[in-house]
Amino acid sequence: MKGVKGLLLLGCFVVLNVQSLPEDRELPIRVVSKSLSYDRQSSSIFYEGDVIITQGNLILKGQKVEVIQHDQGGVHKIMAHGEPAYFKDIIEKEQPPTIATGQYMEYQSDKRILYIQGNAKVIRGEDQFMGHQIHYLLDESKLAATGGDVIDGEEQHIEMIIQPRTLKP
Repeated sequence: MKGVKGLLLLGCFVVLNVQSLPEDRELPIRVVSKSLSYDRQSSSIFYEGDVIITQGNLILKGQKVEVIQHDQGGVHKIMAHGEPAYFKDIIEKEQPPTIATGQYMEYQSDKRILYIQGNAKVIRGEDQFMGHQIHYLLDESKLAATGGDVIDGEEQHIEMIIQPRTLKP
C-alpha cells in the first residue's frame, strides 16, 4: 500500500506547465482517474478510467491518458483516448473558451499545439471546425484540418461553420 500511495502522490504533483491564462499556470493541477501506473524509465504516467485533468480553466478528459514528463520536470506531452477525448481552455480573457473533441488527442504543452484525430472538432464561440484530423496552434489561432478516408464510396471532407461578424463603426 505504501508504494501505491507514493504513485498517487507522484500523479497528483505532476506539473503540467500549460500556458493558458497566465494566472492558471500558478494553480495546482488535479488529476482524477480510476487507476494509474508510473514508468520511471520513460517518465510516463498512465491514467485509466474517466480521467479528468484540471488546472484553472484548462480541462482535459479521456478514458486513457498518458502524460510524458520532461527530464527537468514539467510535462512534455499529454495523449488522451476517449469516446471522445475532450479539451477545454480559455486562451484569451473576455473570449469564449476553446473546446476540442476527438477519438485521440495529443497536447504538446511546450509548443501549445493540439492534435486531434478521429471525428475531430474544435469549437470557439459559435465557430466550428470538423474533420478527420485537426492541428491547432492555440496561441497563434492557426488551424489546419483534413478529411478522412472513403466511406461508402464517398470521400470524407472537412466542415467549417463561421458565424457572421458585425463590424463596429
